Amino acid sequence: MIKLPKVGPLEVIGGLSISLLIYVLYNIFFHPLRRYPGPWYTKASRFWFIVRVYHGTIVYDIKALHDKYGDVVRVAPNELSYVNPDAWQEIYGRNVRQVDGEKKEAGVFPKDAEFYSGVLAEAKCYADVEGEPYRIQKKAVLGGLTKKSNIIQEDIIRENNARLIHNLQSSTSPDTSFDITPFLKNFAMDFIVKFICGHDLQAFKHGNQPHSACSTTDGAFKLSIWYLQFRRLSSFIADPLEALLGSLTLRLGMLDYMDFVTPLIKERLKTEKSESKDIVSYMKGNLPDEDVIKNSIMLTLAGSEATVAVLSATLYFLAKFPEHQKRAQDEVRNKFQTREDMTIESCEHLSFVQACISEAIRLFPPFWGAAPRKVPEGGAMICGSYVPAKTTVSIYHRAMYSTESNFKNPLEFIPDRWMGDRNEVEAKAYHPFSFGPRTCIGKETSSLVSRLIMAQLIWAFDFELGKESQVGWDRPLGYMAAVRDPLFLKLRERSFDL
Repeated sequence: MIKLPKVGPLEVIGGLSISLLIYVLYNIFFHPLRRYPGPWYTKASRFWFIVRVYHGTIVYDIKALHDKYGDVVRVAPNELSYVNPDAWQEIYGRNVRQVDGEKKEAGVFPKDAEFYSGVLAEAKCYADVEGEPYRIQKKAVLGGLTKKSNIIQEDIIRENNARLIHNLQSSTSPDTSFDITPFLKNFAMDFIVKFICGHDLQAFKHGNQPHSACSTTDGAFKLSIWYLQFRRLSSFIADPLEALLGSLTLRLGMLDYMDFVTPLIKERLKTEKSESKDIVSYMKGNLPDEDVIKNSIMLTLAGSEATVAVLSATLYFLAKFPEHQKRAQDEVRNKFQTREDMTIESCEHLSFVQACISEAIRLFPPFWGAAPRKVPEGGAMICGSYVPAKTTVSIYHRAMYSTESNFKNPLEFIPDRWMGDRNEVEAKAYHPFSFGPRTCIGKETSSLVSRLIMAQLIWAFDFELGKESQVGWDRPLGYMAAVRDPLFLKLRERSFDL
C-alpha cells in the first residue's frame, strides 16, 4: 500500500498562500480587465471593496478613485465603475457595438444576479426578474403608479400630509431645534402603506418616535448590502459564509420587514370587492397572490425610504440656504392662498420648488450605491473601449453627480442649474431613477408626491437649520441608502392674515 505523505498545518498554510499569490498575480497581470486603470489593491481582490462597504464609505472612496484614475475605474477584479454620462445609455439602455464594421445591438444588459437575487433571496419580484416575468409584473404594478392613478389616490397624500403638518405644529417649538426625521419616517410609512394596500397604519400617532416598521427598513438596507458582498466571493469562501451568516443576516434585516408587510397584504387580498384604487387592486387578478405580496414588500420598502430621503435632503438644503428658501416660499405663497388649494396638478408648475428638489436629489441621491449589470456574451463597447463578457459594470450616483466634468461646482447647492435651458452634459449625467427600459417604475409617483408635500411644508413653515446638523449631515455613511443623521430644524409657523 502506498503511503500518502502527511499534510500538516504548515503545508496547508503554504498551499493556501501559494494559491492566494497566484490568484492575486493573475488578477493584476493576466485578467481580461488588466488594462483598465485602478490601484493594485482593487485589481488584486475584492477585499478592499468589502472593507469599504462595511465602513459605509464606498461611494466616497469610488469617487476618490475616479478623481485619480478618470472616467472608468476597475474597483474590483471583475467590476468597472463609470462617471462618463455616455455610460448611462451603454450600460442601462440598449447597447450598440461594432462587429466586422457593422452595428450590432447587444440589447439590454442583464442585472447582476449576485446582487439582485440576494436582496430577497428567491423573492422574484419585479426588481429581480428578467424577460417575460418582468414584463408581466411591471405591467401589473405600473397601473397603480401612473399620474392618473396618483390623482385618484390624491386624498391619501393630502390626508397624511395634513397629519404631518398638524404633528409638527403641535409637537415643536419655534425656539427649539428638534429632529424632524421620525416625523418624516412615520409620514412616509403611513402614506406608502395606505397607497399600496389601503391599510391605515397610523404611524403618525408615534409623534417624535419612529414606528417599529421604520426601524426595520434601516436594518434591512444596511445588513442586506453586507450580506451581498459575501455572495461575490468565490464559492469556496462564499458558500460556507452564506450557510453560516445568510439566514441570520436576512432575519435581522429584510425578513423582519417582510414579516411586517406580509400580513397586511394577505388581509387586503381577502377582500373580494373593494372601491379602493390602491396598488394592490391593480396587481390583484393579474398576478398570483405570492407575486402581489413580494412586489408590495419591495414597493413599501423602496417607496418609504425614497420619500424620506427626498424630503429630508430638500428640507436640509432649504434650511441651510435661506435665500433659496425665500425664493421657494415666494413661489408657493404667491400662487396659493390656502394649503387646500394645492393639488398634484396645480403644483406641477412650481418650477423653482422642483429645481430645489432635483438639486437636493443630485447631492443626496435616494439610492446611494449602484445598480450593477453584467456584460452579455460576446462583450460590448462602453465609452469607446471593449469590455469582456461577464464583467460587472455600474454607475455610482454619488460619483457621477459630484464629478466636475459633469456638473459645474458639483458640491454646491445650485437650484438654478435646473431652471431654463439646462446644460447638456448635466442633463445627460442626471438619472437618479436609473435609465432605460429598467428605470424605476415609481419615478413619476415620487416626483408628483414629493413636489406636493414639499410645497405644503414650504407654504406652512419657515425653516432654520439647527446647530446640531450644521456640520456633516450631507456626508453620511452609505449602504444601499444613506444612513442619515438626525436632521435638527427650527420650525416657525407662517404668520399672515387671511
